Amino acid sequence: CASSRLDALLGLPVTDEPTAAMQAFVGSELRPALAESKPDEEASAPSCLSPSDFGFHNVIRRENGSFCFLDFEHAGWDDPAKLAADFILQPEAPLTSRAAERFMDTLRDGAIFGHKLASRVRRILPIQKCKWTVIILNVFDRAAAPAEAKTARLAKAIGYWGSKPLA
Repeated sequence: CASSRLDALLGLPVTDEPTAAMQAFVGSELRPALAESKPDEEASAPSCLSPSDFGFHNVIRRENGSFCFLDFEHAGWDDPAKLAADFILQPEAPLTSRAAERFMDTLRDGAIFGHKLASRVRRILPIQKCKWTVIILNVFDRAAAPAEAKTARLAKAIGYWGSKPLA
């Protein structure tokens, strides 16, 4: 899925400087990173219901201290490792490096989502980060998007891509 998203961006006609810069970024940064990243299919766990857009930005804390998760628009069945990676990497509410490490420690301590969850999460983080970076670049799919909007989203994508959620 991430590869087809990259192909779509690289296949766009170059009609302005931001599109040319975006394609250079995608070709030099995202494409090689995705080519190096391969999930371990043998280590996957049974699927769980995943909200897909899982993060603090879609959570309400109730008066009794429990949490209510919102926004199941893109929900589906996924490996729990993808759910955890999306939680760590969500661009609108990414975890700090320290919080991501604490979250990974929690995953290692419990076997609630299957064997070797933390190692599977680390393995797919680059793939999921590529996916989220491409989602940030969705504005380039809109032919009528102004160059300023494209430039702003490219800057956001480059900044997001350069961040390090886990040491």
